[in-house]
Parts: sequence; structure tokens; C-alpha cells
Amino acid sequence: MAHLLLRKFIISLAVIFIVLTTTAIYQLTQNLEGLIARGDAFLKVQKVHRAIPFYEGAWYMDMSNAKVILSLLFIYEKINDRHNLNIILDKAWGQISTMDHWSGKDLKELGHRYYHFRHYDRAQVLYQKYLSRENDVKVKRNLVEVLAWQEKYKPAIQSLEGLIRETTRSAENIEFLADLYSWDKQYLKAISYYKQLVQRQTVCTMLFYKYAEALRLSGQDEKAITMYNASLEYEKKQNY
Repeated sequence: MAHLLLRKFIISLAVIFIVLTTTAIYQLTQNLEGLIARGDAFLKVQKVHRAIPFYEGAWYMDMSNAKVILSLLFIYEKINDRHNLNIILDKAWGQISTMDHWSGKDLKELGHRYYHFRHYDRAQVLYQKYLSRENDVKVKRNLVEVLAWQEKYKPAIQSLEGLIRETTRSAENIEFLADLYSWDKQYLKAISYYKQLVQRQTVCTMLFYKYAEALRLSGQDEKAITMYNASLEYEKKQNY
């Protein structure tokens, strides 16, 4: 008899726990959605300061919510509140392991935010997560750039060469590839790509200068002098 009563008591406690937990989750979800909706309403009519407390309230409830994080980053940048912006960027990075459920669009946008504020290592991770789902040539180019700005030249070269094979051999990409080889001290490869651009008549003073520098650093002093002179002549013509 005592055993039966104990069993009923345990079952009753379990039922109460389930009901309370379900109710709490429901109320939390409703409050979260309500706060986001209020923030969205104020943001829609450009009342950004009035939107902040609602988004902040939602953020304290769920610090991994993509909508809330991106909205707060947008607002803090708009009002030039770098202190709170950096807090959100840092806290969002702490939630990186929970972002697998984010949409590709949100991953890309947060990657852009990190890139914009020069958190290149973080932008790299977000771009790679996004590119594991989507084939986006613009983001592939962004990935090359954040690798380069971290001085990760070899993976940047590999990524850019893949992008060039996938797309057209644009002058912009060829010049960037030459720059990467030069920064990686692979001067002969850099020279070959700078030469291609000159032959295609895709020239500017800076291109001549970078070409001359690569020649000089590879020990081809005479050719470097010729290219330095070409740079000066080109600049004179542009100024007339």
C-alpha cells in the first residue's frame, strides 16, 4: 500500500513538473516573441532608441537569437554606440556553437558584421559555415580577403585560385592573386600575374609599382628599374 502511494506521489510530481515546465517555456516564448515584435515595430518607423529596450530584453532571454543579435548590431552601429556593439559582438561569438540552426542568410550577415569591424578570424568562421551550405562567389571572395588580412596567405591563395577557376579571370581577382603571392614572398609567381595584367593593358600606377617591387625583391634589379620608370611615365601621362 505504501509502495503504491509513493508511486502515485512520484507520478503526480512528474505531471506537475511537466505542466509547470511547459507553461514556463510557453510564457518565455511568448514574451520573447512579443519583445521582438515590439522592437521590430519601433525599428520599422526609425525609432531606434525606443526599439533598444525591447531587443535588449529579448537578448537577455535568448543570447543566441539571430534576429535579436543582428538587430542590436544594426542599431548600435547606427547610433555609434561602440561599447554596446562590442559587447554584443563578443557575446555572440560565445554562442558560436549554437549557430548551426541559424539560416545561411543570418550566418552571412553576422560574418559581414565581424568583417566590417575587423574581427577577421571570426568572420572567417562564419563565412566558412555559410559556404558549407551555399555556393556564393561574393562570400568566397570575402573569405579570401579575411584570410589575407590575417596574413594566412597560402589558404587565401588556394581559395582565390579556386574562385578564379569557378568564375571569370577578372583583372581584379588576378591582381589580388598576384598581391597574395607577393605578400607570401613567392615573387616569381607574383611577377607572372602582374605581367599578364600589363599585357592585357589593365594598368595603373600602383600596378606598375607592385610589379616593379616584385621584380626588385626577386633580384631582377634592371627590370625593376624599367618598371619603376614605366610607373613614373604612366603617372605623368595621367596628370596631363
